[in-house]
Amino acid sequence: MRGERLLQIAGLAVAAVVLGGCGGARHTHAAGPRATVVAASPQRAPQDPDLAAVMERFYQQVEGQHWAFADYMISPAYRLVLGPDGVRERYKGLADLDVTLQQTAASTIVATLSAKDSANPARRLRFVETSRLLWDGEYWTIDSIARRDLSPGTR
Repeated sequence: MRGERLLQIAGLAVAAVVLGGCGGARHTHAAGPRATVVAASPQRAPQDPDLAAVMERFYQQVEGQHWAFADYMISPAYRLVLGPDGVRERYKGLADLDVTLQQTAASTIVATLSAKDSANPARRLRFVETSRLLWDGEYWTIDSIARRDLSPGTR
């Protein structure tokens, strides 16, 4: 018990020395440049953003099967909806992706996709995806993607 108490007192003494040494008024070092740590604060969303560029980057990651990077572009809330491999599952059957993008509102992008079916390369699939993007204070993230299938033989 007594050894435990001594350790507690020694720990408090070390903490006091460390905290006492952190006071800015007592430093006698020569004046010079100092590094300042500034916490990043959320910024306002850019005015008139080119969100088609964000979505183009997303589809490039998908086409290159860079799933971790594509997942990173999804908002945390939407990632929960999609699940851990949601992006991969959604696009894994597509090859030779051709995408046309149009920004229809401040945070909405409509993408027309045409791709080969990986299971049947002679078959071409067509989709329209409407994505809503969200400013997270630092980056644009994809907050939802609604897909409408335009492929022949589908509803």
